[in-house]
Amino acid sequence: MPLTAEQYCGIVTCVGHTAYVLMSWCGILPLRIDRKPVVPTDIHNIYKEKKMKHVSILRHAIIVGCVTVLAASTAMAAITGTFVKADSTNTTSEAVNAFDWTSMSPNGYDGKWGLENWGSYTALTSHPRFQDDNGWTGEDCPSITTVVRGLDTTRVYDVYVQLLTHPQGNWAIFANLNWMPNTLLTKNNTTSTGLMWGDGPISEYKLGSVTGQDWFVVNVDDYSTSTDFALSQYYGVSFVDVTPNAVPEPSSILALATGLCGIVGLGGRLRRK
Repeated sequence: MPLTAEQYCGIVTCVGHTAYVLMSWCGILPLRIDRKPVVPTDIHNIYKEKKMKHVSILRHAIIVGCVTVLAASTAMAAITGTFVKADSTNTTSEAVNAFDWTSMSPNGYDGKWGLENWGSYTALTSHPRFQDDNGWTGEDCPSITTVVRGLDTTRVYDVYVQLLTHPQGNWAIFANLNWMPNTLLTKNNTTSTGLMWGDGPISEYKLGSVTGQDWFVVNVDDYSTSTDFALSQYYGVSFVDVTPNAVPEPSSILALATGLCGIVGLGGRLRRK
């Protein structure tokens, strides 16, 4: 999953500020209020004089750096763009009785997509192929469609679909954007969002892009063609504005400027030295 502008800015800010303070603390760029030239023999005395100040600044820099990195890491553990969870308000099927919206434990025999609860997440679930006491069995649920409206017709959007995958399981769905050919999505060709439902991640896949229309549809089908154990867990869709030359948000500009100022200040100190 690509980094957002805010995450890049946070990294630039952290690296610029932390590098400046670390170099100052090590004596490469001593913190001198009078800005007089410093010779190597002065470094030890300067360190002794400024020891507590350096330690305090270093501690502050480390805390700020850790918080920044933690925030960036947390931000990266997220679904790309604006997420739309698949539910009864936006997901339908041409088939009659395609859903069981009430049960949190689909039985795998009724040929319906059912809601299955995985901790804090619920996903539309089909059991295309599994084994019980009677041998191999399963269900072939009908294809379903999620419709998203309200897009800006002048913008370009990348569209993603989200599903639950398992590192050791054959969990997969078929999906397409606006009735294009289906793509089989598995743990091997999807990207983890960093969000965990339990034993595995919520993964996503970029289906394509849309422009010039205020809606899109994502069609999903279960992995009923599998010859081995298979589970299909459909979570939802998302979209992100990728219009060329989009104007950055003010917060992005401010964060980037702060980081660049730290790097420029570091360069200025090096030149004066």
